[in-house]
Amino acid sequence: MSSQTGVSSILAVAWSAGYFVSSACRERCTPILAAGGDIRHEWDPAEALRVGDSVTGTRVLENLYEEMKDKPIHVDLDGLWTDLGVHFDEQELRFDEDARLTAIRRAITADSE
Repeated sequence: MSSQTGVSSILAVAWSAGYFVSSACRERCTPILAAGGDIRHEWDPAEALRVGDSVTGTRVLENLYEEMKDKPIHVDLDGLWTDLGVHFDEQELRFDEDARLTAIRRAITADSE
């Protein structure tokens, strides 16, 4: 998956899985999707982040991208999901209330749990 398609796909998945993201996150995604940032269009990361920053009136996403775009890092996504207490199996998404970062997961999913 290209980084262009990846940005659009992530937004589309977050939106379609509304039960998994808070209303605040959905509210911030709405202008991005309205501007064409969905799976039907390929945006480069800079465009997606520019629109994202316009929603909050900041340059936080753009600045982070500029700082980090040429410095790839390994992200242990399996470990992150485990720390957040998010477990997937073939048929079900489960939350582990005893996970290390449960409070953060609860904040993200506040009106969906």
